[in-house]
Amino acid sequence: MDAPEQTVLLDAPKEVSIAQLEQELTQLWKEAESGRGDDFHPVVRACTMNLIVVTEDTVRADAVAAMVGEVTLEHPARILLAVVDRQAKEPSLDAWISARCAIPEPGQQQICCEQITLVARGTDVEKVASTVTSFLVPDVVTVLLWKTSIDASDPLLKSLLAISDRALIDSSEELAPLPSLLAWRALVQAGIGTAVLGDLGWTHLTAWRAVIARAFQPEEARSMLPVLDAVSIEYSTSLAPRHSGFSQALLLMGWLAHALEWKSAGTPCHVRNGSMECAFQKEEQTVLVRLYPTVVSSTGPGEIERIEISAGVSFRLELREGDPRSEIVMTETQGTRRKVSVVPMRTLTESELMAGELEILQRDAQYESSLNALAAVAAGARGA
Repeated sequence: MDAPEQTVLLDAPKEVSIAQLEQELTQLWKEAESGRGDDFHPVVRACTMNLIVVTEDTVRADAVAAMVGEVTLEHPARILLAVVDRQAKEPSLDAWISARCAIPEPGQQQICCEQITLVARGTDVEKVASTVTSFLVPDVVTVLLWKTSIDASDPLLKSLLAISDRALIDSSEELAPLPSLLAWRALVQAGIGTAVLGDLGWTHLTAWRAVIARAFQPEEARSMLPVLDAVSIEYSTSLAPRHSGFSQALLLMGWLAHALEWKSAGTPCHVRNGSMECAFQKEEQTVLVRLYPTVVSSTGPGEIERIEISAGVSFRLELREGDPRSEIVMTETQGTRRKVSVVPMRTLTESELMAGELEILQRDAQYESSLNALAAVAAGARGA
């Protein structure tokens, strides 16, 4: 069951001209503060950041705005939602304004943020960056959420990165994510402006990485790291919502390769029907990593379902989603000894993941190194 929305629009979005947008925003707040009947809640205008969102999905634009609205519960922001249609034959750029407000408790003030929606079509998509720039609130952090395909040469994306302090994607929304991950890595390396780039797909991995690191803390388990020879990662995919654990599996493979200093064995990965098999080398030891999809009877988003790490027949570590899906079940087999433990894992919504990421404004060296390791093996290169 979907969680109830925690924010609502104060009124229906009002179409305005770009030239009069700031004046219309001023009038919007005057009307909001004047009261509206017996059930009126005092309105407080709040803004601690600019939050730019770009999507090409016109059907789900309202859902995207609602999701971002949940983020403003922790990070009040001026939301600038740009819906772009590059294929339209007739150019146009239209704007709407509204106030997105937290649903107040009885007797409490109503905290509201501005939402500016731009719909750009055809060649007028080129105007989005300059239009957004002109409506940024000064002296606060600017965050970009890019919710469409990634092209490292895209002039709109590069222009928005140049004015952002933080930029996020969710590679989990890609069913075939490798090209997007490699394009995003190219932008990470390009270092456009001061933007710190991140990925909610990587954030999904936080619990899995923590459990793996914990499993290898004991000295006996650490001694198995040099002789590991196989890793398998199962992931699921959902279409409603469109979400796949494939990108998470790829990023996890990159993280393991970086953390354990595995290099590409020099042969291309084998990719077929959502499965991927890659060979790594650590000194004389070859490690085969296999990623593959699995069917899960769940209405939730696609994600990682199971991880197995082994060294011949002497050591096996299995991590899998529990039932209910709020825990990781860890089974460690070493020789004839078998140990099972359960680690709680809270499943976060996209807005919760994003709110957490907005607390981080410095570069994530682990993430960037994992992308580099992934790129090296994807290219069949020997060095990371």
